[in-house]
Amino acid sequence: MDFIRSCYTTQMRFATGATPVSVQWFFAPSGAKFFATRHRYASLNNTQLFAAAETDIGEVVGASRPWRNGSIPAPYDGQRIAGTDTWFDTGCSGHPDLVWGNTPSWPVACQVPNTTPCLSNPYANYDRVDISVDGGVTWNAMSIGSSDSATATFSVGGHSFTFATICGLLASGKQGLRITGSTSPTTHDYPCTSLVTSPVPAVWTTPTNAGFPAGWTGATVLIRTRCSGAEYYHDGSASSFASTVTCSNYGLFKNGDTSVAVYIQYNGPGVSTGLQTPTISSGWSPVFSDSTKRVWVWIRANGTTGAAPVITGVNAATCQQLFFHVIRTYPGASAQNYLGKMTQPAATALSSGNCILTGHDSIVYAFFNQHRAAAGTAAIAPFTSPTSPFAIDRTWQQVIFDSASGFFFKLTSQILGFVPQPAGTYHCNVTSAVSVEWDSGIFAIHH
Repeated sequence: MDFIRSCYTTQMRFATGATPVSVQWFFAPSGAKFFATRHRYASLNNTQLFAAAETDIGEVVGASRPWRNGSIPAPYDGQRIAGTDTWFDTGCSGHPDLVWGNTPSWPVACQVPNTTPCLSNPYANYDRVDISVDGGVTWNAMSIGSSDSATATFSVGGHSFTFATICGLLASGKQGLRITGSTSPTTHDYPCTSLVTSPVPAVWTTPTNAGFPAGWTGATVLIRTRCSGAEYYHDGSASSFASTVTCSNYGLFKNGDTSVAVYIQYNGPGVSTGLQTPTISSGWSPVFSDSTKRVWVWIRANGTTGAAPVITGVNAATCQQLFFHVIRTYPGASAQNYLGKMTQPAATALSSGNCILTGHDSIVYAFFNQHRAAAGTAAIAPFTSPTSPFAIDRTWQQVIFDSASGFFFKLTSQILGFVPQPAGTYHCNVTSAVSVEWDSGIFAIHH
């Protein structure tokens, strides 16, 4: 508004003949714009042209001008004005009062506009929120609450602060950041001013000002949301000679999650009826099926439902197993690099082979199943000692006696589960206490 050497407090009129009000001058922040048009609110430090009886708008002639230090009373960035350019020349008579808000209270029109959507906008199924105050070099985990809120407390510059992301904090449907310290003024609210969604994860940027709240250093704060790749649900079922095979639905499904279905069937020697190709319910995309029609894998990426898969058309299968998994992935996830090793000969050392993962973090999944037909009820030993980073997740075992053939049919499947991993080459080896005929599968979900 003007060039002055020091700041002060004085009186101004905002309409001709109006009652003077107290105002303060403060130094413009670095990068502030110049007020480029005519105005009537210059400092009287620079002119002596007005008579003492002057009652026009602007500084009051003759009013005292005690010194003040020029520090800004609110985190104004000098990029916008409240009202229109003409108000600064003709006054504010007839215009409504400005809307004030925030802490400390100051004109909303002067505040940085809050334009970025809330945390759930890029992907509604995020399950990790992190915050950085050093440009993304280090990240602190935040505790996730309800309605796109998350909090974290840690020390910055020797002071402890609590950071809270709040949807609708300053504008409806927009993401804001509240910083709370222990020294007055203890709290200040900031708008998140930009959002980058590609590549994942999504990152919100919030410029802040030193001293708001007290002791705050004025860093640019980054908030990011992530999908962890963790398995949130699993279910399985086993049956024999059933025409329909299904699992239980997942009631806490979130849009964007990825579902995986694995179906295994087995008829051993002595059964004349061949295995049948299953039909799965709508919405699933095939990932793999082996040439012997023993194992099928499907994926439902970027899903909108937690409905379990339903397998039909398989009433001749002596042993059937169906596995249903739900994983927290970014929208647009896809399967990559499936490797299946089917109908392997009897052995006690079993290997999945290598699965190569590319791109950003992926999720690795592996399974083994063993099958045997015998006149007796000899047990099938579970697999043990899986290769890192895998661990036995769950085991399903069936023993079915077929009176027509006189055989016991045994099918044991062990799921190694979903393990979030960076790009690289992975494999899974397991061992068995007895020699078994076996199948395996390993694949990645790129998310």
